[in-house]
Amino acid sequence: MQKITIITIAIIATLAIIIFSGFRQNDQHTMSDFNDNYDAEWRTIDSLERQGLPKSALEKTEALLTRAKSEKNAPQTVKALVYYNKYQSQLEEDGYVKAIYRMEQEAEKADFPAQPILQSMVGEMYQNYLDQNQWQLRNRTQTLDFKQDDLQTWTAEQLNQKAIDLYNASLTHERTQEVKLGDFNVILTEGKLTEKLRPTLYDFLAHRAIDFFMNERTYLTQPAYKFYIDQPEAFASAKTFAKHNFETKDKTSNKYLTILRLQELIDFHLKDKTPDALIDADLKRLRFVHQNAVMSDKDDLYLKALEDLQNTHKNHPAYTEIALQIATIYDNRGQKYKPSPEATNQFDRKKAYNILKEAAERFPDSYGAVKCRNMMKGIEIGGIKDPRIETVNPMNIPFLMKISYRNVEKIQVKAVKLEEEDNKKMDGKKEEELIQFFNKKKPVYSNTYTIRDEGDYQEYSTELKVGGLPSGRYVIMACPNESFDIEDANIAYAYTHVSNISFFSRDEPGGATCFHVVDRVSGKPLSNVKAEFFQRDYNRKTRKYSPKPAGETTSDENGWLIRKENVGPRGWVNVKFTHKDDVLHLDQRFTSRYNSVTYPYSRNVFVTFFTDRAIYRPRQTIHFKGLAMSVNEAGLPEIAPNEAVTVSFLDVNRQEIEYVRLTSNEYGTISGTFTVPSTGLTGQMQIKAEIIYSTRDQGYKYIQVEEYKRPKFEVKFDPVKESYRVGDKVTVKGKAQAYAGSNVDGAKV
Repeated sequence: MQKITIITIAIIATLAIIIFSGFRQNDQHTMSDFNDNYDAEWRTIDSLERQGLPKSALEKTEALLTRAKSEKNAPQTVKALVYYNKYQSQLEEDGYVKAIYRMEQEAEKADFPAQPILQSMVGEMYQNYLDQNQWQLRNRTQTLDFKQDDLQTWTAEQLNQKAIDLYNASLTHERTQEVKLGDFNVILTEGKLTEKLRPTLYDFLAHRAIDFFMNERTYLTQPAYKFYIDQPEAFASAKTFAKHNFETKDKTSNKYLTILRLQELIDFHLKDKTPDALIDADLKRLRFVHQNAVMSDKDDLYLKALEDLQNTHKNHPAYTEIALQIATIYDNRGQKYKPSPEATNQFDRKKAYNILKEAAERFPDSYGAVKCRNMMKGIEIGGIKDPRIETVNPMNIPFLMKISYRNVEKIQVKAVKLEEEDNKKMDGKKEEELIQFFNKKKPVYSNTYTIRDEGDYQEYSTELKVGGLPSGRYVIMACPNESFDIEDANIAYAYTHVSNISFFSRDEPGGATCFHVVDRVSGKPLSNVKAEFFQRDYNRKTRKYSPKPAGETTSDENGWLIRKENVGPRGWVNVKFTHKDDVLHLDQRFTSRYNSVTYPYSRNVFVTFFTDRAIYRPRQTIHFKGLAMSVNEAGLPEIAPNEAVTVSFLDVNRQEIEYVRLTSNEYGTISGTFTVPSTGLTGQMQIKAEIIYSTRDQGYKYIQVEEYKRPKFEVKFDPVKESYRVGDKVTVKGKAQAYAGSNVDGAKV
């Protein structure tokens, strides 16, 4: 069931004020006469809505609507009508569609000035219905000679055209240009859209229509003679633009309709004593044309048009809003700057800053000056980010850190050593908490670096030399000042290990993992290096992994060490190397398996699974059977006897519940059972095979686990053998039968 969500309470209040302003000219009632007598009812309705009682709110709204109509109170009538449709749509099927019908009927019966406003509102409702359902309407074609009385059968083109017609109809009432809003400033919300920018009802409706037309819906069918904005007059002065004839065959193009409505709106304001509304409409026109024009020099035309507009209105406070658009162009150009001898936009951001500053100083109390100062702050913001360091650096030798910076003259760097027990303390902390944790530790190194500031507000990067450190794991922190206070300045950091131990690994035939340990500086093999292995152990209660010891060994005189112990079905291990006072423990995992059978390095063994059913309930037993097969050199499948297979049972989050190790028999088959957990999430679970050194997808089977009630009967329908046309009555026969074999009678269908 859909709900009316497109008309907000703010819009309702604005509409009511606008309608009321049309009646104020010929009626001596005061604002309190129209509104005070309804306040108690609206408070009751709002209270019922907050309590989640739309039916009760509907009854109160219906009574209020009847009263408002009888008293011919237009503002309260429109407001009550919108609320009535909102509540009604929550209580009936296809509520949104029926709300459109009701609002359209009210628009047809309404008098001026309510009618144009309701037409605009209904146009927006059609527009929203189209946007929300365009994925269903994308491939729908129009049916000829068919009564189109149900909008749910319309095509996207029909809905779009209906919205266009309604928006256009709302602008056909010439008297809307005479309805003023100036008498009601005391109840209008202060903001940019003051009476200077929307002085009449026509302005309000025209801007709503233009906003609709500006959205070119790409999923609608476009004609071969599509309208393009390719004439330089689109960037001309307001007077020239308003009088120019933009010719096209595509009269339904949203871009074309936008141009027409902008011409009408600008022409309406060309003779205004104050240019506020004209400048606002002209800026909207230039932004739209720039975004949609197809001329190759549209950027230059846009900038020149803005500069001409600024010179025309250099003594008006709206000068600041024009300056904001010009500065945005230069700022966007400046952000694309990349240092090179050919680059010409290095100081564009500085130029944007100077334009904003000059405009804000000229008219410091204007609305545009506030936005100019906000943009200036964005350009002024300095900081550092994206520090990059090698994962491991040699002991007691300075290393480099690359860092990006903007608008800073100094960078303070410090190194903090992290112990192994700090990992648990850091787990789950947010960035701010981590920085506070690092700041509590005493740094082992610090330095201040002076940075050259070009004064162009651009972002650069540099490399800083960090002093040599002893073995360990470190976090290198950088800050534009010495405080390292996250509230005063941004702080960037990166992790690194310092160690002279270096290694590489390889997998040996049979499943062993081999490591070769050498000195990071000289490259000589390191003997007597202790290697401790850890397996990740998952704790289901805490839902976290923790390291679990899984053996250790020592490198020989040539720096070689081999890990042979099997550590579980996956065989993933983490290694910690220790050589005298040098320790290297990276967050890196390696495959480590060992089996007495020696396999060739590349094999094509896989398992096809079969289960006794497709869906299970919690606590039930899953019986599975698997057929292990391989692909020979000729590409033909054959059974794989005596194959070691690890079969894992995974829950809906792909976490292992249990596993079994099996060996295929002489026919290549394996079988076993798993028990579905009695607790936890239900849904799609998986049985998965793992085979050592298989290069194929090793086999899996999805099963469904649900809390369901086993059906006791089934219903089968006889096939339809005749042909029917639309409007014919069709009789369908079927039979309900229990699984025990007896017929089911008296069942409700």
